[in-house]
Amino acid sequence: STPCSDSCGACGRTHMFRECLCAGEEGCPCSKPQSRIEICATELCQFPRHTCCKGFHKVATTTGFECASEDSLVPNALKIVERDTVEKTKNEVIIDDSQALNNRVKKEEHSVWGEWIVATPCTSDCGACGRISFVRDCLCAGEEGCPCRDQETRVEVCASELCQFPRHTCCDGFRKISTFNGFKCAAIDEKKEERICLGRWTPWNEGSPVSQCSASCGMCGKRRVGTRKCKPAGCECSGESELFESCGKYPCTEGKACCEGFVKGKVDGRVECVPASAIPPALSAASRQFLEKRKDDERKEVERANMKLKQILPVLSSPSNCSWGEWIEVNSDCSDSCGMCGVRVSARRSCQPIGCNCVGASTRYEDCGEGICEGRVKECCGHYIKSSVNGVLNCIDPVTVVKENPPIRPAIQSKSVQRNSFSTSTCRGVWSPFTASPISSCDVPCGLCGHQAVAERQCIPEGCTCEGANKLYERCGEKPCWNKTNGCCDGALIVLVDGQRICKEIH
Repeated sequence: STPCSDSCGACGRTHMFRECLCAGEEGCPCSKPQSRIEICATELCQFPRHTCCKGFHKVATTTGFECASEDSLVPNALKIVERDTVEKTKNEVIIDDSQALNNRVKKEEHSVWGEWIVATPCTSDCGACGRISFVRDCLCAGEEGCPCRDQETRVEVCASELCQFPRHTCCDGFRKISTFNGFKCAAIDEKKEERICLGRWTPWNEGSPVSQCSASCGMCGKRRVGTRKCKPAGCECSGESELFESCGKYPCTEGKACCEGFVKGKVDGRVECVPASAIPPALSAASRQFLEKRKDDERKEVERANMKLKQILPVLSSPSNCSWGEWIEVNSDCSDSCGMCGVRVSARRSCQPIGCNCVGASTRYEDCGEGICEGRVKECCGHYIKSSVNGVLNCIDPVTVVKENPPIRPAIQSKSVQRNSFSTSTCRGVWSPFTASPISSCDVPCGLCGHQAVAERQCIPEGCTCEGANKLYERCGEKPCWNKTNGCCDGALIVLVDGQRICKEIH
């Protein structure tokens, strides 16, 4: 046999060989195949590889878990019964699957639930507004589709800590209660947490009527500028259904001119209350020069990367520009010592340049084992025949033409014949150029906290794997958030553009 071509996931294959033994002349009349390929390495693969290769799935066994296919399930029990209509010396083998794991009545008895695993993390951080979902696998020693009872997923309320102003203390359906560890949000109706329906928010409707400002000056007021609904009706969504913004832009004439987080500033010649973060500190000439140089260096680095990409893409896109490295013997020892009955395995793993998709198998199998097998029924294996070369008996390929006086060679070498082998190479694809993505909505509408896809690319050829992401994203949602201290997410500040306050990335 040959070594297994992989180490896990039922991804490996091994070649098994056998001889036809008989007490007669050469060419025993065995009717079954001389060789076969078997699956090996059924242990589960670790991340980032798939647990099992295609066509196999994870099953529970008496010793743990392994990868198995439908053909490798535990065989049905066999029972020998006598038939009255035949002689008692003749028995018939019939199948009794009443105790087999594939019997639908028995499958449920052999099915157990695995551990709960977090599928999606908590969707909020306070107010019992968050939901966390769990998933579990139904494990059995039979085919896929185990008949475990109960649900394979569950959703629970999370983040029961109280929310801070300006958010509501607790979300709808929950109230503030006292516990041994302080206060938390608990369900008004205890049955509410037993079955939770998670919905999706509709897009923000910023065309809805704008509410009146709750204050007239100092940016101390709030007004509703957008609404959204949770669909389907009766389900719950994480977050708020109304979008507010600060209002009352002119300074107050009495008391504090601007509320917390805002200062006086000039907008188009008018004195207004603007976010404190919108007024950047004064930069020295040296600081400005340093920032300008850093931006210029970053721009040049991007240009160099783009130029390098343009040079290598034409090379990677054509297999004719890709080449395999040298063959390396995986196992230098022949699996047999004579009759060309052995196998020697070689492999090539280096495909250049990096990222190329070389054509051809990465593993080959060669016949080996010089000399005839003395004392065996068959002195030569397979299609090889016994012949004398320079007075030495050897097994040769009958297709090879042997001359009467062949040249003298320093040593007898075996004729290497490559067998039909399977490739153990991984298909490495190349990325197509980026193209503009279909217009998508921003997942967060304010504070430059959201992201949306702007370009995407495909891994070619189809079915191969490429390194890196297939989409490019950019930040979105320029309008400042009313419920954030600085109005913007990390890495962004509020600036004035054409009299409008927007969040802009810090470079």
